[in-house]
Amino acid sequence: MNMKSTAYLLAALSLPLAAHAQRPPAPAKTAAATDNRAGIRESDIKRDLYALAADYYRGREAGTLDELKASAWLAEQARAIGAQPAGDDGTYFQFFEIQRTRLAKASQLSIGSHRLTPNHDAIVFAPLNASVNAPMVWVGTGTAADMAKVDVKGKVVALQFSGEVTPGLSFRRFLVATLRDRSAELVKAGAVAVVFVGDTRAQAVYDHWGHTYERGRYDLPGGPNVKVNSGAPTIWLPATAASWAQQPGQQFTANLQVESFRYPSVNVVAKISGTDAQLKSQYVLFGTHQDHDGVREAVAGDSIYNGADDNATGCSAVLAIMRAWQQKPGRRSALFAFQGAEERGLLGSRYYSMHPTVGENKIVAVLNAEMMGRNSPDSAALMGGQRPHRNSLDLV
Repeated sequence: MNMKSTAYLLAALSLPLAAHAQRPPAPAKTAAATDNRAGIRESDIKRDLYALAADYYRGREAGTLDELKASAWLAEQARAIGAQPAGDDGTYFQFFEIQRTRLAKASQLSIGSHRLTPNHDAIVFAPLNASVNAPMVWVGTGTAADMAKVDVKGKVVALQFSGEVTPGLSFRRFLVATLRDRSAELVKAGAVAVVFVGDTRAQAVYDHWGHTYERGRYDLPGGPNVKVNSGAPTIWLPATAASWAQQPGQQFTANLQVESFRYPSVNVVAKISGTDAQLKSQYVLFGTHQDHDGVREAVAGDSIYNGADDNATGCSAVLAIMRAWQQKPGRRSALFAFQGAEERGLLGSRYYSMHPTVGENKIVAVLNAEMMGRNSPDSAALMGGQRPHRNSLDLV
């Protein structure tokens, strides 16, 4: 935990923001008089970090009782510190729903003699309803010369993933874009499904990220990410399938069914009033998120993804700032938001942006604490104040 970086950030934010100051700045004071470093203690941060990342909360996955229990613990910390409720109906809580779509376990997939468990033996790129029974043709890497040899209409097209990464783009983003765009091209040409076989580069992504496809997609209810489509499926096979996927004369059969669920999630919101009679109506919002990835496939015998860095560190830092602010408030008021379902697509922060519990025009700055456990010991990165993420010169 980079306690020094948190202290510097707190010190900066206890000063008035230049763009919103309603009167000339006061004469410069000493650091001891203007910042709250004495209110931040390593023992508090360590205690909170270990508590929130403990196995008891089972990784705090969004939409589970584990996330709700962790949120209740955070609300109790805010109450004990002396922060006032700033959620709905005079509470610390702002509840909202999240929607999830995923392939039903009854879904079936086979290629030739290979019966494949969807999103385990083969990744279904997007959950959709589809019924396909068609011959599969291998087209190599799908070059123009390869495609000229094959009539793809009414067939399943199988090809080797390939290509050079676009400069400035991560390989994972390049992979996803390639699967999406090449599939669309082939379906437009008449293919009824597309099968990619990964190379060694893609296999690393398959091994690390593949399990996320089994969980499906999440969004706020009715959002575009959980829209259920019907059409031609895109299948991603591991690199080990290369030896049999290109065999001729294979039949592709898929019966894919999507199911949808709704779960509760929650933001925890607290506030501490400022000291200036005019500026206290304005808020500096300290945001973070409390959820992580829950219980998943075991790594070295441990199936709980505790989320110590992502993001018990951020929560511990925001609690530390809350204690310091309570001991020595700033001129503006402080708003503290622990957002739910961040790992599922920033859902808690998106919901709060649409339904702020204080007037949106009263929030003059937002600072978000995320994965603070691996910072440089003598400096802090202020996203939003420096390129390529600059969106506010008022922060510096």
